[in-house]
Amino acid sequence: MKKRIFLSIGALIAVLKLLSAPVAFNDTVDAYLGDTITVHVLENDYSPEGLPMQIYFANDAYKHTDSTITYIIDYDHYYKVKTFLDFKYAIKDSEGNSGYESIASVIILIHNEKYSSVLDINNINAAINVGNVFFQKGSDSIEGYDFNPLFEFPKGGGVNSLFTNSFWIGGKDNTGKLHFAGSRYNQLGFDFWPGPVCSDENGLWADSLHIKDWNKIRVLTKEEVIYHKLHWNDPDYEPIEDIAQWPGNGNTALGQARFLAPFVDVDGDSVYNPYNGDYPLIRGDKCGFFILNDLQQHTESEGTPLGIEVHVMAYAFHNPDKPSFENTIFMNYKIFNRSQNSYDSTYLALFTDFDIGYAWDDYVGCDVSRSTYFGYNGQETDKEYGDNTPVQGVIILGGPYMDADNSDNPAGGCDESITGIGFGDGIVDNERLGLTAFMAPLINFGQNNYDPRYDFQYYNYMKTIWLDGTLLEYGGFGHVNTNSYGPACRFIFPGTSDPCNWGTGGIEPYGPVDWTAETAGLNPRDLRGTGISGPFTFKPGDVESVDVAFTGAFASDGLSAFDNFLTYVDTIRAQYKKNSDFFGYQWLGTKDKIKSKTELLKVFPNPVSNTLKVMYNSEGKKVNIQIINNIGKVVAQKQTVINRELTLDMTPYPAGIYFIHIIASNSVSSAKIIKH
Repeated sequence: MKKRIFLSIGALIAVLKLLSAPVAFNDTVDAYLGDTITVHVLENDYSPEGLPMQIYFANDAYKHTDSTITYIIDYDHYYKVKTFLDFKYAIKDSEGNSGYESIASVIILIHNEKYSSVLDINNINAAINVGNVFFQKGSDSIEGYDFNPLFEFPKGGGVNSLFTNSFWIGGKDNTGKLHFAGSRYNQLGFDFWPGPVCSDENGLWADSLHIKDWNKIRVLTKEEVIYHKLHWNDPDYEPIEDIAQWPGNGNTALGQARFLAPFVDVDGDSVYNPYNGDYPLIRGDKCGFFILNDLQQHTESEGTPLGIEVHVMAYAFHNPDKPSFENTIFMNYKIFNRSQNSYDSTYLALFTDFDIGYAWDDYVGCDVSRSTYFGYNGQETDKEYGDNTPVQGVIILGGPYMDADNSDNPAGGCDESITGIGFGDGIVDNERLGLTAFMAPLINFGQNNYDPRYDFQYYNYMKTIWLDGTLLEYGGFGHVNTNSYGPACRFIFPGTSDPCNWGTGGIEPYGPVDWTAETAGLNPRDLRGTGISGPFTFKPGDVESVDVAFTGAFASDGLSAFDNFLTYVDTIRAQYKKNSDFFGYQWLGTKDKIKSKTELLKVFPNPVSNTLKVMYNSEGKKVNIQIINNIGKVVAQKQTVINRELTLDMTPYPAGIYFIHIIASNSVSSAKIIKH
């Protein structure tokens, strides 16, 4: 009994001592990126004993006194902040008392961040942000802000079908050294930073002094740009911020490229100036645009930078009459090789973490013939979606160009033409790859099947090689230790979508052909997939364009979610193939005021060697004619009246793909030409 009394008194003393510790309360302040701020944190803290207090710990502070903490909110450290910063501090009284209640936060609300926004114009509400990990939004509260996904499908339903998506690229220079940039979740660091590449005769660098100018996503709607186009010359008109600050031209004094974000150069002077009527060339009915580079230390993959600049435009259409487009977010990546390195055996990939509502009951798979991979629910009922769960997929509509072979590669073979575009269309060397491989790391099956960590592991994944160096094999869970039966393959869980066995090099599988997560006996779990396109050669000055669609579908009208999903995929791919070079671009026509004249523009011969004939009627008015190369540079332009025919000399230009734009007051007409 005495022992128990002693323990009770000891516990009481401990409680009394705890109660005597000073109490700290959170402080919330407003700030802007780039500010230096000082917070008087003791003003709302108190000591139950009435003793003097002081700060003895302040996390990530520039400095602190007994009563104040100073923070420098500099861009180099905080350019990826979403909506706020949360810094911990602790206090003690003059007798040294402190406890858990003596720890609090300084919460700094950032008011000038435009790091993230949303695409919410159709049936999806998706977060877009300046970085390589998409569909993560800024926090709404101070709890749980590390991962806050937003790919709400359907919009307003409160449930997400995607967790994240990120982009990978890797290749080897002429010494065989691997260069790689990519991310999974940015838990360990970053491989990409905002802004374009700067260069001169001494090499490449990233302009960290002006990172604030690039740490923002420019978001525009079709209606906003049309309004500007129709009213830019009105008295007292001022364009909205994202039109006024559209980064059409780089700062050449800093070594940036002359042309960056796409725009329509109405006055023909090659300089983006919205006050002269120029306007952004956007895709979709709403879009977000930003620029990245990979020049700083790669703390996520520990890879060697490539020296690339990536222009990203995420966009969506609002068309309730076309459910395929109403349930899709599109993304275009333009990847510029600004280095002097030529990279061979280069691969591009998209890493997608599918969470169909509740994360731990999903499956993944791919449809080889449709250049598509997808996630779907592995149970009849999902904890978040309930009984009606969607299929969520990713379509690689158009990937990198195949290496030139001076021929028009035919369509219909058991080869890259299955998923690619530009095959058998009569045009030489315009073939682009589609989905050429699909990998799905199966966590919790040992380290062999786990996610990659280092650059060479990412690169091997893009070559369908597991972490232990073994190849992906047909059957089972794709690994020799998890019941695969072979042969080596490039697509995990393809079902029966590869009837000519392209993914196995033409070899019939050594076991059942219908290989899915279900037939393999995999229990539903948290799964992700990596859609791959390659290999190709990435030369200095090259630009590769990758077009992607994130499409989802529910069951409806007696059709399953899968049936609807495959119909959507077929519809989107067919529409894309009609005009892949200009897919999604809004030339800002309105039904009553602006009409398209694209059908009135004819060019021949095409391909052309010397003289190009341009057939067009400008109705007695001057038009601006631009010749643009495949990296978006205007190589020639003139203003003239075209009554019927115009002759252009193409001999000064090297062989390649070019585009002709004829810009009139109420239309933009375009044509693609091949120069031999």
